Amino acid sequence: MMQKLRNLNQKSDWINASVWKDIEQEMLLLLNPVNSSSTLFDVHCFQLILCYLFRDYESALQAAELVGNYIDDSLSIFNRGEYLFYYSLTLVAKAETLSGSKRDAILEKIRTNQGLMSSWNHHIYGSFKHRYILVEAELERLSNQILSALQKYEQAVSEVITNGAIHEIAIAYELAAEFYKQQNL
Repeated sequence: MMQKLRNLNQKSDWINASVWKDIEQEMLLLLNPVNSSSTLFDVHCFQLILCYLFRDYESALQAAELVGNYIDDSLSIFNRGEYLFYYSLTLVAKAETLSGSKRDAILEKIRTNQGLMSSWNHHIYGSFKHRYILVEAELERLSNQILSALQKYEQAVSEVITNGAIHEIAIAYELAAEFYKQQNL
């Protein structure tokens, strides 16, 4: 399993459904001999993150649904925040491919997630702010609110650097760069 995780440092196409099943089983055996719901939350959240990072949005959505089964059992608001962040980014990617009522339903779910992130940010300043702003930037991009999206991407990048969330700096830069490229900036 560790070799598979080391592959994250290299360009690789190793992640697919069958490989993930192996990783999932190894993680469950290693981390969860009693099959606790908090461990299942962690394992499926890890799957969600990996699938999002590898742009396998369908698998990420499936993992998010599994995480949703255990979210009430997660003891950590930080884990819930991470879940909502990656779930919302995955939903944004999915919304790009849809229109009409299906797209509206996804956007409504993202707004619900954003409401939770916003309320948590008031209690734990900084932990969620950059995530919230980055998802807002993505929503502005989807709505063709170019100037607002530009400002929010810049704010999100600044905020994530300030908060030192090193693992999410690359995501903020990547999403901002994709936006700039789409706008020919």
